[in-house]
Amino acid sequence: MKLASDLDISSGRIVDMLDLYREHVAPLAEKWKEWKDTQVNSEEDPSDSGSELGANEDDEDSQDGAA
Repeated sequence: MKLASDLDISSGRIVDMLDLYREHVAPLAEKWKEWKDTQVNSEEDPSDSGSELGANEDDEDSQDGAA
């Protein structure tokens, strides 16, 4: 109701707009979620090795400071 009054339109129009939004966005959101899940699964191994690289860089930094 507040949104409708702020936009100076009826609450029924807000409901219609939200329904249209959901109709168009929900299928895309599902596809995006499926894509994201496949990206996370395919990147799990490289992220593990990436954290090891980060640890090695920290070791090198501490050695440079000691020298």
